[in-house]
Amino acid sequence: MLMMALVFAHGEDLPVIAFEEAAAYVGEHVCVEGMVTDVGFGPKGSVFLNFGGIYPEHAFTALVPFPLARKSDESSWRAYLDRVVRISGVVKLYKEKPQIVVTAPEHLVIVKRKRRRG
Repeated sequence: MLMMALVFAHGEDLPVIAFEEAAAYVGEHVCVEGMVTDVGFGPKGSVFLNFGGIYPEHAFTALVPFPLARKSDESSWRAYLDRVVRISGVVKLYKEKPQIVVTAPEHLVIVKRKRRRG
């Protein structure tokens, strides 16, 4: 099922799609929405927010390169786990999986926070 809406961002309407549909939008500027299921850290300081499974069995990645990733510590990035987020940018394929490289902090937003227990 294709989830789609429009978001007004940076002066243009962008479609909002589910992370499962991202591969159909390669080369397009969209907003991808979904729950972060895995957080990984690259050897050069990049952060990988994975959706739809744990690396390497995930379905989509939001890559936060070192210059942006260094603005938060590891525990802050781990706090994205199990949260619904929205990433805007151009969908590209990396090792046959769709991803968006986050180029500005405002391109990664939390849509829904974790539910509190108890």
